[in-house]
Amino acid sequence: LGFWAVFTQAAFSYAGTEIVAVAAGEAQNPTVTIPKAIKKVFWRILLFYVLGILVIGLLVPSDDEELLSNLGGHTAAASPFVIAINRAGIKVLPDIINFVVLTSAFSAANSDLYAASRTLYALAMDGKAPAILKTCTKKGLPYYCVAASGIFGLLAYMNLSIAGSRIFEWFVSFAAVTGLFTWAIISLSYLRFYYALKKQGIDRDTLPYKSPFQPYAAMFSLFWCPVIIFFNGFATFSPFDFAGFFASYAGIFINLTLYVGYKWWFKTKVIALEDITFEMTRGYDRNVTRDAEPKGRLEKILDTLL
Repeated sequence: LGFWAVFTQAAFSYAGTEIVAVAAGEAQNPTVTIPKAIKKVFWRILLFYVLGILVIGLLVPSDDEELLSNLGGHTAAASPFVIAINRAGIKVLPDIINFVVLTSAFSAANSDLYAASRTLYALAMDGKAPAILKTCTKKGLPYYCVAASGIFGLLAYMNLSIAGSRIFEWFVSFAAVTGLFTWAIISLSYLRFYYALKKQGIDRDTLPYKSPFQPYAAMFSLFWCPVIIFFNGFATFSPFDFAGFFASYAGIFINLTLYVGYKWWFKTKVIALEDITFEMTRGYDRNVTRDAEPKGRLEKILDTLL
């Protein structure tokens, strides 16, 4: 169970990396900037996530006494990052880490608010959400969508209660499961996209961006995401914890209910691969302004990372 619990925490941390695609609707030269942004996400994850965890793993072993003494705690003292910083003995380092954490939290909230509001706006434009949500300012800001998405942020105040840490665990579990479910749907959608292109004889090389390792990467994701979701709430069975069980598996029932309910209410059918249209992918390269290529090794490194 500990093995699968790690995957749940990792899913919560990585959730949102797909948001870069949402910006395509408002980005300048999306056929140029979005592929570049997608590639940069990979290197940023490798640098800040994987490399960061590797360094902390080298500094704080898994059998560290201070780490084990705080095991199960819900304070910052249980974090290996805090343990490593305290042992470094650099007075200003904790303040720097606090600044990084605060700016990261602000950045995450900002990007999530953007993604949620724009997704809600797209649903309204497609007739799948109330028409009032299509209302925008003169500069194109869907303020009703922003307000509707932002109001859920008030739930964060629940963390101030006595059971705050418990509530936070529920949010983490629910968000992780929802993120995994979203990745599974994205993978399934991509596989249908991939095989529809193949069935209709359209070469992927003609697209603005062609992701590597396909369709196997999508198959890998589609298999493992449901597996991790399935094992996510096993710890709530013995002893049975209804609140924990609900937080672990409610996302599954909500998503399936919405999908099946939509299909039943609107009497829609799954489109056959040969009937999927790709008109929007044609002529994408017209009037596209190419960005100036970085010059020199330093500019190329900065362009890759930033």
